[in-house]
Parts: sequence; C-alpha cells; structure tokens
Amino acid sequence: MKPKGYMGKVLEVDLSSKHMKVIELDEEILYKNIGARGLGIRLLTDLTAAQIHPLSPQNPLIFMTGPYNGTGVFSAFFNVTTKAPLTGISGSSHCGGKWGPQLKRAGFDGVVVKGAAQSSCYLLIEEGNATLLAGGVQGENRLGGNSLLDVLVFGRIAGKNAASYAREGAKEGRLTLDHVRKFHDETRKMGIDRKRISPILLPDYSNPLVRERQLTTEYQGTIR
Repeated sequence: MKPKGYMGKVLEVDLSSKHMKVIELDEEILYKNIGARGLGIRLLTDLTAAQIHPLSPQNPLIFMTGPYNGTGVFSAFFNVTTKAPLTGISGSSHCGGKWGPQLKRAGFDGVVVKGAAQSSCYLLIEEGNATLLAGGVQGENRLGGNSLLDVLVFGRIAGKNAASYAREGAKEGRLTLDHVRKFHDETRKMGIDRKRISPILLPDYSNPLVRERQLTTEYQGTIR
C-alpha cells in the first residue's frame, strides 16, 4: 500500500540510450525524505556517482513533486534538483503551474532525466505509461512566452555558462545594471520594437506606473 500523497514511483529516462525504467519508492524513503526537495536530493545521492561532473550528460535533472501536489493545498509547485555546476553539490529550484499536479495525476511522483538526445524528442506520460517520441514543439508558445522547453534547454545552457564564468572569469566589483542599459540602447539603435511582443488576448491590467519604472523588461498588457 502506497503512503498517502504519493504515487510511489518515479520514472527514469536516459536520453542517450532511449531507455526508461520505473523506480519504486518504498515507505521508508518517502517518510525520511519528505517533500519534493528532500526526495530529489535523496535520488541525486542514490543515482549519481560522486565523480560525475556537473556538466556531464550523466548529471540528472530530477523533477519531483511532493505529497501536497494535486490536493489543492500549496499543490502547484514542483522541484528540480541536480548537481550544481558552481558548487559541485546538490542544487534545487522550484516552479509553479499545472505541471506538478498533472504529473502526479499521470501516475508518477517524479521524473529523472539524464543523457543527451541525438535529435529533438519529447516525453509523453499518461495513465502511468511513458513513451519517448521523436519531434516536439520548440520555441515560443502561442502567447509569446517562454515554453517549458526554453526553460529546460536554454535556461540550463545559460546556467552552465554563468556558473563557469563565476568560477573562472568573474571579478568582484560594484553591481550595476549597465548591461541592461546597453541592451536597451542596442535594440533602439537597431530599430527593434520591443513593446509589441505577442498577440494581446487579455485586457491591459498592468499598472502604468509600474511599467514606467520597470527597467529589465517591457510590458504589453499582462504578457511580458
């Protein structure tokens, strides 16, 4: 009998070999490592050899839900754990939305992804079954925002580069927003209109005073 709040299993996916397997979670692991972050760090410790380099394809991305996911009480957030490039130890982040509850309803508490695919592919999970399929949707979604693929692929690349720069080439100094101002100057010189970035499907609820003071991005309606 699986503990309340859990499906009792995690899907492990190796993109290099295209092999998938189900990891059963016993009660001891679930009760001693409560929550998505605790389970993520436990799986990272159990599944990753100490000598695995953080930038290696064998360093997994572990997407985990907790016992609250899908209940309606603090139920939206899931956690992502991996070996951090900057520190070499576990690093975790979290994200909201429907993905966590939907994964739980699809039959899994988490997904462990490792390896490197040779071509574009996507993972389909439904009713406790998983299939790795060729192709997939890339780029911006229909509202002009970042898709989950952008976050996982380009966000991870940016994180790796930032970690390498911080460890090897960064110099201490005064923090500024000069790089943001430089970007704005370059877009203006190139004549790029950054105000209209997507179809506007919703009324403009954003506060004009906030838009005037915002430096790092520009708004159009409620969509960035």
